[in-house]
Amino acid sequence: MLRHLATEDPGKFATIAFGLLPRGVFVQVAQAAPAGLTADEYAELREVFDAIQEAKLGDVPPAELFAGISTYLRSSFARPVEMIEHAPLSVSPPPY
Repeated sequence: MLRHLATEDPGKFATIAFGLLPRGVFVQVAQAAPAGLTADEYAELREVFDAIQEAKLGDVPPAELFAGISTYLRSSFARPVEMIEHAPLSVSPPPY
């Protein structure tokens, strides 16, 4: 009977199947970017991945590539270290 209903009247079959499921079974499905990124951030990250693929780096291992990117970012956006001037310390010579 259910097979016949599934092929002949799928809407009615879905209604019956929906009514048979316990209320706690329903799952909400949502598309989300990985690592908690927003959709815009993920799109920008995809552009970086696309640029890497377009560069056709051949045999360069991914770890080496990402290390190079990390080094570039650190050096390009590093803040200068502020120099702190100290007064000279007066240290007594050790007793002999």
